Parts: sequence; structure tokens; C-alpha cells
Amino acid sequence: MITRNVILTDVLFSLYATDKLKWPALARTHFQRLLYLCAALSALSNTEWGYEFSNSLYGPFNGQVSSAADELVHRGYAEALDVRVLRNSKMKANFRITESGRRNVEFISNLKQERQRLGWIETVSGILNIYGPAVMSKLAYFEPTFIRMKQENRIGPIDLSIEENQSIQLLHRLSDELKKTYSIHLDTPTSNLIFYFDYMSRDIGKGRE
Repeated sequence: MITRNVILTDVLFSLYATDKLKWPALARTHFQRLLYLCAALSALSNTEWGYEFSNSLYGPFNGQVSSAADELVHRGYAEALDVRVLRNSKMKANFRITESGRRNVEFISNLKQERQRLGWIETVSGILNIYGPAVMSKLAYFEPTFIRMKQENRIGPIDLSIEENQSIQLLHRLSDELKKTYSIHLDTPTSNLIFYFDYMSRDIGKGRE
């Protein structure tokens, strides 16, 4: 059973990883997209992600991920920037990690399991850094498992199990084709990620957006 603290930690890890890459402060949508991509591709790193995202109108969504940044601000691990109150009384803001948040990440990542999750978020963030936050959001929106649900007009949790995960199945098909046709082997999680995001970003660039 994944606790609330796991999601809080993942959002904090996202702030930490993207801050190291000099990304601008992150909006809630960025947390959703980054962590969804981490979850969808987590089988590459043998990481059990443990919490789900659901099919929503604007992309993969998890309510606890959305609200986690507010709690991190309350704990002093993040700060809210560019705060605005919308007409529906909801707060819109961008978030950035604080020095206290950095120290907390460095402390908890001494644990092997947390270090593995942080490492995966840093790896995915590092490769996405090539494309930037705007393209990252499109990559998540066009993730094949999510797209299939939308095409089939299905609502509810997005099934990212090995049997149903369309991104992993796509990678397997492409990897097999590379081996047979070009004798190219994608033999590390990083090489698979780079190839996957390169393939998906080209598709977006052809007008799927």
C-alpha cells in the first residue's frame, strides 16, 4: 500500500531533479506529466511505481500528486511563486525547492529504495531536459497507453501493467526491429529512454499535437 508520503517524496524528488537541471519553477501540470512518464516507463528500471494515474480530459492525473506541492510548501520544503487565485477559488502557482527541501532529499536518499526512485526521476528528467517542459507535457499526453484509453472512451485508472503498457510494448517492437535490421542493441534503461523519447517527439513534431 503506497502511502501519501511516497507521493510527497516523488514530487519533492521532481523539484530536486529539475532544479539541478536549471528548469524554471514547476506548475502542477509539470509534476503530473513528469511522474506519469516515470511511472509509464518504470519497468525499464525494475521499479515498482505503486500509485496510479487516471484518464482525464487534459491528460494523466493523480489528485494526490496535484495537491502534494501545497503540503511541501507547508513543510518548508518548497516555495510557491507567481501565486494566483482563479475564478473557481483554486490556487494556481509555480513551485521551487527550498534549501531545506534539498537537505531533506539528500537525507532520505541514503535509503536504497528512495535512492532508486530519485535516480529514476533524475534519469527521466535528464533526458527530458533535451526537449523542455512544454514538449514533456505533450509526450505525456500522447503516451500510447493513455491514448488507447481515450480512443476507446474508457475512464478510470490507466493500466500500466506489463501486459497493458503500450509504451513498453512499443519499445519492445522497436528494439526487436533495430536488432534485426541494424544490429543495434538497446541494452540499458537510458538507451531505451533516449530512443523512446526521440521516437515520440518526432511523432509529435509531425502534427499529432
